[in-house]
Amino acid sequence: MTIASSLDQLVGNMTVQQLAEAAGTSVEEVVQAVVWGSKRGQLSVAVAATVPAAASKPRRAARGGASVGNGIDTRSAVGRDAYDVALLGVLKDTGEPMSAEQLRDVVGGTPLQARSRLKALVKKRRVKTSGRARATKYQAR
Repeated sequence: MTIASSLDQLVGNMTVQQLAEAAGTSVEEVVQAVVWGSKRGQLSVAVAATVPAAASKPRRAARGGASVGNGIDTRSAVGRDAYDVALLGVLKDTGEPMSAEQLRDVVGGTPLQARSRLKALVKKRRVKTSGRARATKYQAR
């Protein structure tokens, strides 16, 4: 077993809170590192090793000059996976139902990006919902 796969196995079983504590940083900084790649140089090796390489690359403007959701890339599988991890991590750490707007305030992204990724997490049975329309709340299973 390689060092990278051992690290993936170890970190893959941690919550975002546990990872932040092990790295000596805050949950917010871990989420920022996963989603935007910011402050990556200030994070410990344990956190930096878990950030997908594609998540730390600067984002180009989308076709037609529109920006890509505050640096959130949901067009690639790696970007979608990183955003899913960030959304699910926040939901698990809070342990309480949150609206899509509250999640976007923490994680970032556009309303469409958040809705589509939350819908995918609900379909995968990783997140449960309560309420309808603007009153919909999301909670980790």
